[in-house]
Amino acid sequence: VTGLEEEETFLVQKIEESGRNLMGHEKLLQDLEAMRGRDQNWQNQFEKVVLYRKANKKYKDFKEQRLKIIRNELMIVQQSGAGTSRGGCGMKQVVNKEIVASESDPSSSKLKFYQVVKGGCRCDQCDKK
Repeated sequence: VTGLEEEETFLVQKIEESGRNLMGHEKLLQDLEAMRGRDQNWQNQFEKVVLYRKANKKYKDFKEQRLKIIRNELMIVQQSGAGTSRGGCGMKQVVNKEIVASESDPSSSKLKFYQVVKGGCRCDQCDKK
């Protein structure tokens, strides 16, 4: 869980940093326009800002998709730890996700996501390590 939470925090920071960088580029564009109007230097910077906006949007969308996956995984882990009759805390460690062909139809071109979950916990209270 700690690794997922750290990745979540890191991604949020990277998205914020990217947004600040974009605002910096746009501020420079406004400053250029205020100083000299829309001259050739402004036009060149404007073209760069347009490209940077597109790249920033794609970057942000990609990182937000990953954040959504992380938050879903955290929710699954937290819900699975909400009491158990087996002893221990009942937490499960998410190991990874795999893409595999459908077992019922090996010739199928459709791929399915399977979440591989490893039982056990790393907490000090749990006897299911």
